[in-house]
Amino acid sequence: MDAGMYYVAQSFADAMPPEESLKVVEAGMNLAGFNDPDPYLKELLRQLAYHEISYAEYDMATTQYILGQS
Repeated sequence: MDAGMYYVAQSFADAMPPEESLKVVEAGMNLAGFNDPDPYLKELLRQLAYHEISYAEYDMATTQYILGQS
């Protein structure tokens, strides 16, 4: 997943109900070739869509997770 997907996810999370925003983001990830996203990143995206975490928290957690796996 690239950084652009995170910004797309944020804009959809703010514009629609959480269930719909997650469906749109999942469809976009599938089109981009991410057919099997990491479960941890998917859970963070769910938390963001439901406003359980802020975008800053999401950004920090995903960046640390991705860089930690490199």
